[in-house]
Amino acid sequence: MKKILILFALSFITIFIIYFSTSYQTKNLNNEHLDGKNKLTPSSSFNKKESITSTSSDIKEKIIKELDLSLEIKNKTTLKTFNDDKYKVSFQYPEKFVIIPENDCSRVLLENSKEENCLLSLSIYPLNVNKKYIPPASFWLIKDLTSVNIYGQTVSVFYDKQSKSWVEVSSIDKKKLSIYSFTYQGKPILKAQNGGSHGWADFYIIPDYKKNIVAIFSFIQEYRLRCDLIEDENEKRECLNYLNSIIQQFGEKEKSKQSYYAEGWLPQEFFKNIYSEAESIVKSLSF
Repeated sequence: MKKILILFALSFITIFIIYFSTSYQTKNLNNEHLDGKNKLTPSSSFNKKESITSTSSDIKEKIIKELDLSLEIKNKTTLKTFNDDKYKVSFQYPEKFVIIPENDCSRVLLENSKEENCLLSLSIYPLNVNKKYIPPASFWLIKDLTSVNIYGQTVSVFYDKQSKSWVEVSSIDKKKLSIYSFTYQGKPILKAQNGGSHGWADFYIIPDYKKNIVAIFSFIQEYRLRCDLIEDENEKRECLNYLNSIIQQFGEKEKSKQSYYAEGWLPQEFFKNIYSEAESIVKSLSF
């Protein structure tokens, strides 16, 4: 009788252990299923955190970059401010430039545009270059977006009424200009490059669509100084001396560049040096 009771007890304990073990495994499997389906695993949690950190870093880097740009001139040079009370135009520029009012917007206007569309025209001369040979940077304020035509030898840039966008058009292509950046005032900036066989420039277009007015800056990036076309020998020699002095200071030493300079092309580094604060000037614009 005792043996039967002992066997019965052992059987009961065995059944209990098997049941408990099975229940525990099932619970673990369910938890693993939930973890895989609805929860973040340790590795995915780390990746998520890494992604957030990366995004935050990108935003932080962008903000810091913008702040650096806004302070770039202030940290390096003494600033002056151009103000025009009539059209409420102002922008900051380094003291190494002098601004001369002009009365000519033909470089950026359609041929049949009205003269009154040219609200403001300025030449921005660097003081440390010979303005007899080097063309200035420029600023224009134009009334009526559709009167603008930034023309070049093969390309024109203008506002297209149908697509309501700024476009760059050549004989074989037409493309929309996208927003390049913003002024500190919050106005969009579009950027285009245009020119011809004697050089090209960066054009910064800042439209105010509500007022139907557009501001345009132009900064030379490459220019060909044609000393060979000067007839007076003394003036030609003076021109060549000036050209060579710039090449010696800013030119590259590669042989491939020597024929380029021989044709009168000035080193691009020369203009990068002159207009290193160009985008800070553009972004400081308010009108």
